[in-house]
Amino acid sequence: MNKIGKPLPALKVLRKWKGKKYPEIGRKYREWIRPISDIDRLEKFAEHSNQEYTLPEKIIQVWLEARNYIYEPQVPIPGAGARVDFLIYLGVPGVVIRVQGTYWHTLGNRAATDLIQYLKLKSKGYGIFDAWEEDIYAHTLNGSLFEWCDRQVVIAT
Repeated sequence: MNKIGKPLPALKVLRKWKGKKYPEIGRKYREWIRPISDIDRLEKFAEHSNQEYTLPEKIIQVWLEARNYIYEPQVPIPGAGARVDFLIYLGVPGVVIRVQGTYWHTLGNRAATDLIQYLKLKSKGYGIFDAWEEDIYAHTLNGSLFEWCDRQVVIAT
């Protein structure tokens, strides 16, 4: 309903054509009411939780807390030239988790910047777990996130 109590145009059109073959205008509104995907559900969950992190970071944080790791979020690493998403205190100096968003970290010179940061972190002795957004989503949706993250941390150490 809009402010004056009349049905919104999209709902009016859908009601009018419900059960009938949709004309062109019906298709337009039907696209607005598309089925919710699993990724949409994850993003909806993220809207209602802590707003400081992206959805992939929140998923990794859930895993860290479930595994009782001692970690620190958003840590600046001296000499590495950037802030890492998570630092897990496993050994000295530790394991860093860099949550990589597909869009941002594949832009132009961003891949080169990430490689330089990776090499600097490696030279300082850090284990590195690069968690890519699409991998986090895929493993979350098929229920293998914890096993995948555990394996990646073992590989990084």
